[in-house]
Amino acid sequence: PLDLVANLTPAEEVSGDFYDYFPLDENRVLLAVADVSGKGMPAALFMSMGRALLRQVGKGNDRPAEILSELNEGISRDNPKFMFVTMVLAVYDVVSGECVVARAGHPAPLLRLADGKVSELGCDTGSLVGIAEDCPPFAESKLRLGHGDTLILYTDGLTEAANLSTGEMFGTNRLVTLTGQIRQGAPLQEYL
Repeated sequence: PLDLVANLTPAEEVSGDFYDYFPLDENRVLLAVADVSGKGMPAALFMSMGRALLRQVGKGNDRPAEILSELNEGISRDNPKFMFVTMVLAVYDVVSGECVVARAGHPAPLLRLADGKVSELGCDTGSLVGIAEDCPPFAESKLRLGHGDTLILYTDGLTEAANLSTGEMFGTNRLVTLTGQIRQGAPLQEYL
């Protein structure tokens, strides 16, 4: 009842972007896409720590907002270089189709309905993870995915990719347009 596809193409040899997913129980899976500040090896090392902490606090917790709060507490407590993480978390129930999403300064996910209509999810932006222990609470948005609906999580590395000759960024509007042009029922690999 769940198809996943992912692609990570770092701008340098190593990257601070990451994605992850793991089951919470027999019906629910946690999905994560994140972007660590900076580039290269420092960002990759910080990302590795953030991913390990995500797996630790994510097990046994099905509330994306609470997971983000715990991540923030853990990362900001010992962060001498003031690095931060943007992240979007989703908990998807493969039986009911319910999906709960929370963001931490990350681009809003896109929802492509089975009929081809694409829109950004209207969920609160949230605070960056790792900046301050006492950040405001994270908010959650709920939606129900129907058969053929697609939730698209991505980093700003996609929308901020620039045309080398003009400097024009790819942009969210172009991503929405191109995603809407994918043929109905196409395999997820066509989204890459």
